[in-house]
Amino acid sequence: MKTALIDGRMIFSSVMLHESLKKQLSFPDWYGMNLDALHDMLTQPEKIGLVITNTGLLKESLGARWESFIALIEDCQEENPRLKVLMEPFES
Repeated sequence: MKTALIDGRMIFSSVMLHESLKKQLSFPDWYGMNLDALHDMLTQPEKIGLVITNTGLLKESLGARWESFIALIEDCQEENPRLKVLMEPFES
């Protein structure tokens, strides 16, 4: 299973979020670094784990994009039963 840790203390923009996911989940070079491309990657028929921590800080960093990101994660979970997501609201 490929797993990515998204820590809100370390992500300060949507670009950083996509770069982190691309690196940790070994997305191909042609990954589009946007929510449509992320949807394509997270609905592939393979096991993927996402651990998202310090969600309040991440929400602050992503601003208006936060709601779209969360909606995308929920949609991908419905489409791909192999996608496992753990969200932890820890703040430091």
